Amino acid sequence: MQDEKDRQDQRCDCEDESEQCSLEDLQAQCEQYLERFMRAQAELQNFRKRTERQRQQLRQDVQAQTVEQFLPVIDNLERVLQAADDPDPVRDGVAMILGQVQGILEKVGVSRMCTVGEPFDPHWHEALGAIPTTDYPEGTVVEEFLPGYRMEDRLVRPAQVMVAKRLCDQQHDHLVVNKNKEED
Repeated sequence: MQDEKDRQDQRCDCEDESEQCSLEDLQAQCEQYLERFMRAQAELQNFRKRTERQRQQLRQDVQAQTVEQFLPVIDNLERVLQAADDPDPVRDGVAMILGQVQGILEKVGVSRMCTVGEPFDPHWHEALGAIPTTDYPEGTVVEEFLPGYRMEDRLVRPAQVMVAKRLCDQQHDHLVVNKNKEED
């Protein structure tokens, strides 16, 4: 009740002053304040969304950098498996460790790229050279030296590959002649 009386007194004060406050002026001023408030709210909401996106991007960057640091370890474990004898207990232990590491990588969204037989893509592959061949179409990955990894749709490490190159007619004829000589 007291608040209502105070508001009425303020309205009366406005009418008594030298500057007359019309209802239209007050409504315009109210709309102006409302518009400013709504803009400030929208800016705050946009700021929150932007900082959340930046935070997620930073988290993904850190994860990708961490995974990239572990990839040489995985490569070395795979080399140990290739070099070790089959019934070796150390080999079995290394295989179990490699399996655990690969399982962890899968949980965080990291996958090894399949490259051999796929078309060469400079976004995902690093070409180390070209191999003249008739077994694969030109521009196809024919050999992988180092596997590539991705984290969802993001490249962690490109695959180092050799790419098929079309044989010129002389090379093709030479290969056919040599092949025929070997068969005889």
